Formats: sequence, C-alpha cells, structure tokens
Amino acid sequence: MLCALDIANDYFSLGGFDLMKKTSGFTLVELIVVIAILGILAGIAIPVYSGYIAKAREAADLMQLDAVKTAVAFYVLEDNPTYQISSITYDGQNGSVVVTPLQTMDEESDEITLDYEANVVPYLADPDYQWKGTATSWTWTPENGWRKD
Repeated sequence: MLCALDIANDYFSLGGFDLMKKTSGFTLVELIVVIAILGILAGIAIPVYSGYIAKAREAADLMQLDAVKTAVAFYVLEDNPTYQISSITYDGQNGSVVVTPLQTMDEESDEITLDYEANVVPYLADPDYQWKGTATSWTWTPENGWRKD
C-alpha cells in the first residue's frame, strides 16, 4: 500500500532530493540563531561585568586609602601627640596629602601638607607600597569616611 510520503519521496528523488534522507550537521539558520543568542547574552553580561570591575577598583582604592590614613596619623601624632585630625585630603595627581586639624576652643592648629613619598610612605606597613588608585582626589572625615572629591 502506498502512502502519500512514499509517493512524494518517489517524486522528489528523481530530482536528487530525498525526503527520507537524514542529513547530519546544522543548517545556516540554526547557526545564525545560536550566534544571535550568544550576542544578546554577551551584550547583557559585559556591562554588568564592567560594573563589578569598577566596584572592585573602588574597594581597592578604599583599602589603600585606609593604609594612607593610618600612615598619616602615625606621622602627625609622632610630631604632635595632641593634634586631632578633622579631615585628610589625598590628591593623587601631585602626590600631596593635606591634613586639617580639629579646631578646639583653646588652641588653633594649622593645616599640614605632606609629601606622599617623603612623609607618608615611610609609615606604611609595606615599604614597596605604591598608590594605584583610580580617583584623583579623596577626602576622609570621621563622620563620612573616604569620599571622592
């Protein structure tokens, strides 16, 4: 008994096209769809990944700045044990650290400007420590911690 598929197969096999023949591999359309899906996923993932990189760099900056803050405190307190720090401003472009004192009623203290290499680096735990921060200027206050200027 002949079915419609056998008749169609006989008809098309004359032209070299066999409906029952199984082919291996992927078609061009399937490959294009897969590439498009991968492109969409990459388009979503790359901005998210770059956001994580920026957050990691900022976290590294803050860790380095905490080391700078500790070194500045050691430097300042070694010279003047009663000096109370109100804020520290680090300028990464010219390598200066400005320490602002806490103003008290009985005495007026001056701002201290330190050279990063000469005054701060000797007080860092790691003598080979080099600033690799991404922001050019940061300010530390006891209330807010480190903030970009």
